[in-house]
Amino acid sequence: MGDYDVLVIGGGVAGMSAAKKAKDHGLSVLLLEALYTGGKTVKTEVISDYPGFPEGISGEKLTDLMEEAVRSRGVKILHEKVTSMDFSEPLKHVVTDRDSYSTPAVIIATGIRQREIGLTNERALSGMGVFHSAEREGFRVAGKTVAVFGSGNAAVTEALILSEKCEKVYLISPDTILGASKKYSDSLRRSKNITLCPETLIANAEEGIFLLESVTLINRVTTEFKVLPIEAIFVASNPEPDSDVLLGSVRMTDDGAVIVGSDLSTSAEGVYAAGAVREGSSYTVVDAISDGFRAADSVNTYLVEKVYKGATL
Repeated sequence: MGDYDVLVIGGGVAGMSAAKKAKDHGLSVLLLEALYTGGKTVKTEVISDYPGFPEGISGEKLTDLMEEAVRSRGVKILHEKVTSMDFSEPLKHVVTDRDSYSTPAVIIATGIRQREIGLTNERALSGMGVFHSAEREGFRVAGKTVAVFGSGNAAVTEALILSEKCEKVYLISPDTILGASKKYSDSLRRSKNITLCPETLIANAEEGIFLLESVTLINRVTTEFKVLPIEAIFVASNPEPDSDVLLGSVRMTDDGAVIVGSDLSTSAEGVYAAGAVREGSSYTVVDAISDGFRAADSVNTYLVEKVYKGATL
């Protein structure tokens, strides 16, 4: 009936929660994670809304505790990248960069990734001119002229942090309305070294020896081009589901989020999705954990009622 009762793809908070709960149901579980367990939560400095920690807890500490709990249950964790999958038959097949596996049930928990600006040299510049956290990486551009690309409270927050370290900050937003709350908008207006560039996209980035040298902007309404001397770009756009490997396997929205039912089932029988990769996710740690538990419960019900039909698992 397969190598494992259930295969969990993704070792973030949702994936680890699903693996733990599935193991508690008595299922044999394999968790596949391409990089490191914990996902994006690892990089969160303080999680303030997780029950049981009045002073908050770091993402690294929380996910370390979760991994310890998962391993103590006997869940097998392999660091392999999933390259393809076939959900067309009752026995699902998942191929990684090292091996292949078969299983009657799969839980997809691949999470999210940072949305890119769309520059041809963006990945090459990552960490060398294109950054994603003013709090963690702002010290690298102290005294320089930088840009923040994005909208809403997240983009304004990045700009305000950088305004305390940098000589000049351009807040470049593709939207007509910035979309920030009054608190953040008021702080933005009071800042003396932040310039807002609405309805604007970054068309090109010229590389320098160490950081950037300049960026070319294009106004979405007037199509006017403008070159600015900028030494770093901080991307503050909303994240997107990390679901490229799922194309053709399950139904997804235009944005790449996996479409699920009330039991977190996908369009492929025996396949479920949990956490930030699914449509309607709130991107919170608490909801990711809840999703993982719900997906594991649904898998257990599916296996008992439709696969093993009451037989001993």
